[in-house]
Amino acid sequence: MLQSLITFLVLIALFAGGIYWMVSTAPDPDESGIAAREAIDVGMTWQQVVEAVKPPRKIRTISMQPHADGTQEIVESGLQKYPGNDQFARWADDGLEQGFVFQYFFSAKTAFDVYFDGEGKVEMITDAPTAADLLHTR
Repeated sequence: MLQSLITFLVLIALFAGGIYWMVSTAPDPDESGIAAREAIDVGMTWQQVVEAVKPPRKIRTISMQPHADGTQEIVESGLQKYPGNDQFARWADDGLEQGFVFQYFFSAKTAFDVYFDGEGKVEMITDAPTAADLLHTR
């Protein structure tokens, strides 16, 4: 009985030590996000952004929505899963004339959107809304 209790306590200590080691050696997502944002410059192509940072998980496309009165409105699509570099290259070649947006999310504090023009070059980078905005901790 005592031997199984000691074995159990040793296993718990090893498990806790392993968790502590994993958490202490993991990269800080906020620092990774800040470094990724700093690696992106206006004028870079989408391929350069993917090489400098990583492929995004989500994207949005931008299109012009015509209205009955003859005016047009810029509309962003809902979030879509990034299809991979080869498929996205085909989409871009087939025509994303109004542009597109890469969404990068690193943590509850660090997320940003990279806006591209119709030629696939970075126009601007903006903070994306996160839980930190709701809690006023950003």
